[in-house]
Amino acid sequence: MTESVGSESSQLDPLPDDLPPVEPPSAKILAQLFLVPGVIVLAIAVAWLLVTRLASSDQDWRALVRGVETNNEHQRWRSAFGLAQLLQSDASAPAEEQKLVVNPELAGTLGKMFQEELKQPVKSKDDVDKRVFLAGTLGLFKTPDVVLPALREGLKDEDKEVRNAALRSMSGVLGNSMTQGKPVEDPATLEAVIGASGEADPLVRNMATYTLGLLPLSGTQGRLETLLTDENENVRANAAVALVRNKSLLAVPQLKKMLEQGTGGGTPTSEAPTTGGTEKPGEEAVSAEDVAFSRRLQVLNGMTAVGKLADVLPAEEKQSFTTIVEKLAAEDADPTVRVQAVDLLTTLKGK
Repeated sequence: MTESVGSESSQLDPLPDDLPPVEPPSAKILAQLFLVPGVIVLAIAVAWLLVTRLASSDQDWRALVRGVETNNEHQRWRSAFGLAQLLQSDASAPAEEQKLVVNPELAGTLGKMFQEELKQPVKSKDDVDKRVFLAGTLGLFKTPDVVLPALREGLKDEDKEVRNAALRSMSGVLGNSMTQGKPVEDPATLEAVIGASGEADPLVRNMATYTLGLLPLSGTQGRLETLLTDENENVRANAAVALVRNKSLLAVPQLKKMLEQGTGGGTPTSEAPTTGGTEKPGEEAVSAEDVAFSRRLQVLNGMTAVGKLADVLPAEEKQSFTTIVEKLAAEDADPTVRVQAVDLLTTLKGK
């Protein structure tokens, strides 16, 4: 046996002396073996998750809408809160990932719900809250042709909170369209907002004035010029800001008054709707903190507006604003105002 094994071994060919060296696999080979298949698998997984997410979000909003429609108060508000979170999350996502705020079916469903709610008698504060919620939710959508008709109906409501909520949402919808370079030209909406700008309530009138600035100047200029002389300081300020968006120099006198609030005089105002000026019957009391905050907003908004007008200001007006802003940069107690004033000076001086 031993000889037989030895005989077989001796017949095996000896190993050659010039074998190629053993080398580790290259990156290219590893990519072909592992990375490329991995990428393919990952792409399939992402596609599956996307489809699942879309289907899930579609089911979620339908279920939440049904919950908002229920007569059970607790379930209704849980669903309303969930729906608001879902829409806000979608609205804050990158534009290419947004699914709900551009969904005309969802916008139409909530719009019809809002319009039906407006037809019902108000029995409690909860009914008003529901209308305010629905009006506010419609403002998250980027489907102006779907939501604006419903929001116009909201301007006819007896409760000023509902009317104000409808105007805020209108401004959001119109502002989104303007940002996208697609300003809304809707005669019915223009007429409704102009009507609201004549209301007795200063908060509603102020919000309507701000909203007018988001509509084409061709239909709003006459009304904005009138609002520059309104008895309410906030309304005058918002009329000026609205005109500035259209590069109108008619806003210059009011802008000077707004900036002078930071140099020790005048009446506080703000681009945001707040009660300001002399308190009158039916208006809410204004605290010292509100006055200070309103004055700060007035100055900051005024400087922002002047910066937008800088390229069309006559030399005399530019020098006049420069004098006021230099004083703000040197003396204002608010560091934010001082910093913005320095930036504005750079713009006004063309540096």
